[in-house]
Amino acid sequence: MGKGGAGCLTVIVGIIAIAILYLIIKWSIVNSLGILGLIIAIIGIVFFVKRKKTGAPLYWPITGIIIGFVLTFSWFLFKEWMNTLSLVGIILGLYFLMTTILLFFRRGNWKRFLSLTVSLFVLSMVLMINAPKIEMKEAAEIHKVENSYTENKKTVHDSSEKKETAVKKENKTSEENKQPDKPPAVVPGAPKIIEKNSEETTKSAKNKNKVPVKIADTVDGDTIKVNYHGKVETVRYLLVDTPEEKKPGTCVQLYSVEAYNRNKQLVNSGELSLEFEKSGDRDKYGRLLAYVFVDGKSVQEVLLKEGYARVAYIYDPPYKYLSQYQKDERSAKQQKLKIWSKPGFTTDSGFSGCTDSSKTTTNKSTDSNTPSGSGKAEIFANCTELRKKYPSGVPSTHPAYQNKMDRDQDHYACEP
Repeated sequence: MGKGGAGCLTVIVGIIAIAILYLIIKWSIVNSLGILGLIIAIIGIVFFVKRKKTGAPLYWPITGIIIGFVLTFSWFLFKEWMNTLSLVGIILGLYFLMTTILLFFRRGNWKRFLSLTVSLFVLSMVLMINAPKIEMKEAAEIHKVENSYTENKKTVHDSSEKKETAVKKENKTSEENKQPDKPPAVVPGAPKIIEKNSEETTKSAKNKNKVPVKIADTVDGDTIKVNYHGKVETVRYLLVDTPEEKKPGTCVQLYSVEAYNRNKQLVNSGELSLEFEKSGDRDKYGRLLAYVFVDGKSVQEVLLKEGYARVAYIYDPPYKYLSQYQKDERSAKQQKLKIWSKPGFTTDSGFSGCTDSSKTTTNKSTDSNTPSGSGKAEIFANCTELRKKYPSGVPSTHPAYQNKMDRDQDHYACEP
């Protein structure tokens, strides 16, 4: 290699050496506290090893080692001198506090160390209060980056979903255009088709609150049994009441059979669903309280409009459909349909009137609810006592009936 090549190589090596030296000096200046701590720790270790030869006490070399390592660790942890010195002061203060306590019990010069401990704690508090919260800033930056990443991911996901939806709509439109059917002629009934579509849109929006169920049995005009969440539940229709047919010990009331048949016909005519005023709300008998729909059409409204039911049991207004139900009831009442056809039959507290005064839902000769004796009034302290003799409760015509035990005012006390 010629002199020129050797000279160039020397220059390159020199430049690299200077750059490395510059980086070392810069790093040393920036991390001077950490390096100082390391130097103090090394000096402490040296004095600790030579303590036998020099006769120096063990206490101060250990103090130097602790201070040195804590200073180095704190600096490289925080990279900020106030935070570093405050942590060193706290740890050193604890160390001197332990020394103070030991000297106090050994009757040594503990007062000097106590003043040193207090000074270190005060200095540490001042530094800590004024120290910048570097770790909080870093956490905030990390959180900001994470949020930005999440938002970007969500945006990408939403855009992909929109693209998929657009493709599906485009495919659906192309399929519809391919159908060979002739376009419908413009006829007077065309506006009705538009109305029907708008109604269906409204129904689909409302259907979001409805829970699909399967009919298990029709109990009476205002009660059914359904398969709900894997088990059979009794559902009592909200806000409506129909004449009684199957209450133990009572007569078959007028229009009760008709209401039962109409209800059965409705709930078995399509897809059944429930809507709750309050999720999972039940009455005192454990029955679900719900609005009932078949193919999106309200069963309660049909029963009210056709005169099979009255609006009742308004305990905790406002209710979603109360005003509509009251409107349907007024319409049936004005037309004198079914339960409204006989004056005095439908009252605010229920219905009065039977299809046959001798006909009951149970055999009187074997009915446990039939009173024995002369028919004198029987007094029971509460429903628990009454049910011991009459497990199914008693109707208002029974000698044991008391109005205070008929909480729902349906003319039947203490029913289970």
